[in-house]
This record gives sequence, structure tokens and C-alpha cells, in this order.
Amino acid sequence: DEVIIFKPYYPGYLPMITMTYAKPVFVDTSKTNFTITPELLAQYVTDKTKVILICNPSNPSGNVMSREEIEKIVDYVADKDIFILADEIYNELSFVDFTSFASFPKIKDKLIIVNGFSKSHSMTGWRVGYTIFPLEYRKLFVNATLFTLGSPVAVSLAAAESAITKYSDRSHVRKIYQERAEYLYKRLIDLGFEVVKPKGAFYLFVKYTMFSDLDSFEFTMDVLKEVQVALVPGISFGNEGYFRISLIADIPTLGETADRLKKYLDNHKK
Repeated sequence: DEVIIFKPYYPGYLPMITMTYAKPVFVDTSKTNFTITPELLAQYVTDKTKVILICNPSNPSGNVMSREEIEKIVDYVADKDIFILADEIYNELSFVDFTSFASFPKIKDKLIIVNGFSKSHSMTGWRVGYTIFPLEYRKLFVNATLFTLGSPVAVSLAAAESAITKYSDRSHVRKIYQERAEYLYKRLIDLGFEVVKPKGAFYLFVKYTMFSDLDSFEFTMDVLKEVQVALVPGISFGNEGYFRISLIADIPTLGETADRLKKYLDNHKK
């Protein structure tokens, strides 16, 4: 069985695919401006394809699929025996109008959605998530998770209930991340980096090869040692020549980050 996974991808996907003895099939979206199209998919779908895994909004690129883009993918798989597994964990942190794959009834019998409270309500350590899928597969899901998940901790469930009932409007959080994204995006562009314009989540995915011939692991380690800025190498997400930077810090800290990156670049001019 084959699972289509789009580069750049969240690193946690790969072990979940290989643990089930499925084969990950990588589709690089860096050549299509990080967008997913039926034409691109068609080059990789085979009679062994069982799942198309899509992270929307994307970690690490911050790209968000438009309703039109999603509808084209839905139409493409509608007559195929292929599941869409949609990771929508960042849906509340989309800077543009967000459309869920659940908006299209024609694929409800072949759609699995995963989500949770980690990103929307900053509840990463509480470990509460949920999935939506066709009821006929409930037994399979229970069999697969019974001895790894058990059941959520009661205090975490109570916290999640409070989060979704008392704090369902996340627009102020969205605004904070969007301001940070726009600020750091401009600072890095001014430094000469190529940056994917983020539409959601809280990361920037940055191309650095115009400044260095080092691979992404070596580059990020070098930056860490010299100017104490922590970056994640692009190869962790399947794409060499990039790094991911988080927007969790406030704007003054992000400003210091940009200043330190400028210092690093000034010390390593080609």
C-alpha cells in the first residue's frame, strides 16, 4: 500500500506510515509554489495508492489551500478508492478563509480528519485531539489505538471542554500570529532570503541557499553556534536548502532574531 505525502511534511507522519508497513510516496511541492493540484497528484497515484495525506494549513510552509484548490482534489478522488487524511490541526490559525475537507459530502465515505487543541488553544502538553471518519471503520480505529492511546486523561478532557465552550473564538490569537508572520516575513525578505508567504500556522519556511552552500543541518547548527538562533533544518521536512523558523516568540524577540541572522550573514558574505 502507498501513502502520498507532500514535501515539505510534518516529520511525525513518516513513522506512522512505515509502522503500518505502507510505502510513503513523496510529492515535492516546492516547484509548484507549495500548492497541491490534481495534475501533480496524477503523476504519483497508482493502483497501490490508499491514502493521500494533506496538512492544511501546512506545517512547515504555512500554506493554506483555497476552497477551489480543495474542490479540485475532492473531484479528483471522488471516483477513486483512495482515502484523504486531512490534518487540520492549524485550522483556527488560518490568516485567510479556511475550508475544511468536511465541507464536501461527496467524499465523506473516504475522508479522515484529525484535529485537536494543541495549536488552537496552546494545549500541546494536555494531549487532547480528535478524529472524524466514517462510522463503519470505528472497530478498525479502536483496534489500532486500544493499547497505545487508551483514553484521554479526565483533567485534559475537562480542560478541552472549557477551551471549546468558553474560548471558542480564536480570532485574537490568529491576529497575533499574523502580525508576527508579516513582520518577520518582511525582515527576512529585506535580508535577501526567499520566504514562503505564510497564510496560516505559526512558522516561516525559508530558503537560504543564496547565502550558503552548507546543507540545512550544518547551516542551522552553524547559526545556532554563532548567533544563538534556533532554526529547524529543512531536511527534517524533506526539503534541503530551507529552514523553518517559529513565530511563537513576540515581535521584539523576532526583531532580535532578524538582527542576529543579519549578523551571521554579514560574517559569511560570499
